[in-house]
Amino acid sequence: MIYLQNITILDILDILIVTTIVYYLLMTFRGIKALQMTILLLIILFLFFAAQWLQLNLLHYLSSVLLVIWGVFFLLIFQPEFRNILTKVSKLPLFSFILRKAVSEEEAYINEIIEAVMEMSSKRIGALIVFEQNTDIRNYIDNAVILDAAVTKELLVTIFSLNTPLHDGAVIIRNGRVYAARCVLPLPEGANIPREFGTRHRAAVGLSELTDAGVIVISEETKRISFAHRGQFLTRGMNRNEVKDILYDLLIEKEKLGQETAGPEKREENDAKETP
Repeated sequence: MIYLQNITILDILDILIVTTIVYYLLMTFRGIKALQMTILLLIILFLFFAAQWLQLNLLHYLSSVLLVIWGVFFLLIFQPEFRNILTKVSKLPLFSFILRKAVSEEEAYINEIIEAVMEMSSKRIGALIVFEQNTDIRNYIDNAVILDAAVTKELLVTIFSLNTPLHDGAVIIRNGRVYAARCVLPLPEGANIPREFGTRHRAAVGLSELTDAGVIVISEETKRISFAHRGQFLTRGMNRNEVKDILYDLLIEKEKLGQETAGPEKREENDAKETP
């Protein structure tokens, strides 16, 4: 009772702020994982304050370490959610001026990719370019060649040119850089891929079934440019403007492309004739 008499308005405000933050965190990360993490946090906090009250120094120290470990695991488990939150926050007008320079840098390397894609298409150079998103795809980089180089048209065209050491497999673009080449991608498990599609197209769909990565495929036989995302080809036979729109949505706007259409109806007539 004595302690309650000493509570001030600042103490009440402090409790309300913390309660609000915890509430919105739980709403943001709601689900089984969030519930388990919350229960674990409550247990650790109970041990922490109980040890402090009973003056159990060793238990108090151990619970302090557990709190730090809990925080690290929380960040690792909910990394995609944090990235989505930061993406939404970055779109607020307050941050638009700060991020303008970063966006211009992204536009520069996107233009390099567009020029490379269009040149490889015109020269019938087959290519498979993966754009990593939130899902970690390190499993497909284990046996690849790590480059971690700046994105340039010349580099991409050289990699996929015939008879070069790295032309087989896929190139992975990570954080605006050509991170790895000669990557082996998984083939799709389903049987809904037409037989006329070659290994590159099947690998593109296979990776997009397992991750949120976007994949551009260039057919060396037909020169067609295709885009795979979320287990399907959203667009086939793209022109320069469509490639630009896809890359801007994927790499700058970060919008979900699952609701995109498959392109104009006239492409559907050509899909059956396409030979990768």
